[in-house]
Amino acid sequence: MPEALPDRVLAKLDDMVAEHDRLAAQLERPEVVVDHRKVRELSIQKSALAPVVESYREFRRAAAEAGDLRAAIAANTDPDFAALAREELPGVESRASTLLNQVKSS
Repeated sequence: MPEALPDRVLAKLDDMVAEHDRLAAQLERPEVVVDHRKVRELSIQKSALAPVVESYREFRRAAAEAGDLRAAIAANTDPDFAALAREELPGVESRASTLLNQVKSS
């Protein structure tokens, strides 16, 4: 599994996700939609956050999937499922590592 990010970095990334979501919600408000300058301003801010936010969200999904696979392997309640999880885990961890590098480079 890729190395963990420091808590302060995770907090900053979570703040960026929240800001991206806030901007998206604002862009849907009727009073904003009619104000072309405001739409432009908010769209620019949202677009600036989008690459990092999308990579971070994908990383979180991949990391959660890897955690689920590890739990299935550890539980070993269904040997066939555990064997499948062992096969899938390296690919999921590799994807999570790649996504983490994308987040770091964004």
